[in-house]
Amino acid sequence: MSKLKLLIPSNLNSIINVENFSENLISDFQLQEELRGRITLSIIEAVTNAILFGNKQNPLKKVKLTATKTTQKVIVTIED
Repeated sequence: MSKLKLLIPSNLNSIINVENFSENLISDFQLQEELRGRITLSIIEAVTNAILFGNKQNPLKKVKLTATKTTQKVIVTIED
């Protein structure tokens, strides 16, 4: 089982780190290139919602991203 983690402040300027996380996920987990856009968009949307609505853009609060790959699936969790 493979795992990636990222912890960012609740600031929209942190989205660049989320893009890098998504790129690493696709590369490290050897996912199909055709899925890149869908995966990246889904992760960015979820993190943006966590920043804006969950944490109310409070930079003292964090958003935690975790990606886990098993033999059959990839699970991405966003926590605010």
